[in-house]
Amino acid sequence: MITINDRSIRNNFTLIELLVVIAIIGILTSILLPSLSKARQAGFKAICTSNEKQLGILFQIYTTQNDEYYPTTSSSSQYISWDDMLADYDGRNLSQADKEEWHLTNIEDVDIYKCPGSLQNRESNTLTFMSYGINSTRVFAYPGPNSIRGIAGWLGANDNGAGWSISQSMIVNSSESIALMESHMFSNIMGHATAEEYINLGHFTWKFSPVNEAALHSDQAGGNDGLFIHAPKRKMMNYLYTDGHVGFMSPAAALGNAYPNFVSGTHNSSAALDTPWNLLD
Repeated sequence: MITINDRSIRNNFTLIELLVVIAIIGILTSILLPSLSKARQAGFKAICTSNEKQLGILFQIYTTQNDEYYPTTSSSSQYISWDDMLADYDGRNLSQADKEEWHLTNIEDVDIYKCPGSLQNRESNTLTFMSYGINSTRVFAYPGPNSIRGIAGWLGANDNGAGWSISQSMIVNSSESIALMESHMFSNIMGHATAEEYINLGHFTWKFSPVNEAALHSDQAGGNDGLFIHAPKRKMMNYLYTDGHVGFMSPAAALGNAYPNFVSGTHNSSAALDTPWNLLD
């Protein structure tokens, strides 16, 4: 006859059985964690793609109401940036005084300007980091002044502090013209007109190249890999095109004949010819 006490003893795990269960749980965890991490990163990439598509819609609304021209800074003294100018359409409804601030603190409704996978976090320092920069490629020499350009840019002293922009009607091939790309850098601050929210082909080949990681990104979370958060080994990122679609590309695909400059880490905006960075070709 089996007593209650006997049942209790027989139903208890032995030490060996307990260790086997723990070992199995550890093995399953080691198998599942990489998959969960990949799924999480895939989710970040999908949200980032959605953000860029929404920014593309905001660009379209803005250009429709501004003679087809893209948003840019109005002057260096006012610090009005392209994201400030989109505030009239993204739900923030900033006042003119807000737009003219060097930067804004405690900004609400800015999720579409930030990729959730970004390693850079400036909110704790009262600055709001932005994950995207517009194509500001501009070359003065070929074949004449201002002939090769992205959608908009800030020129500082070159134009008495005024920014420049192109109209949609000037774009030769909207499905092959880059409007915006990821820019996960500490100096890319929302509302700051002279920050890294303007990226041209020359700056990309120089600042985003692994060759210059130690010199340019020693203070950045993730270093150079932090600039390519969705595919750090392949150096791929999301690009918004002027027709509204988003492409996920490597530097080789995005830079075309300027790719050797990326490999060597050299600045060369003149290489913009026959690349998606030149909207007028």
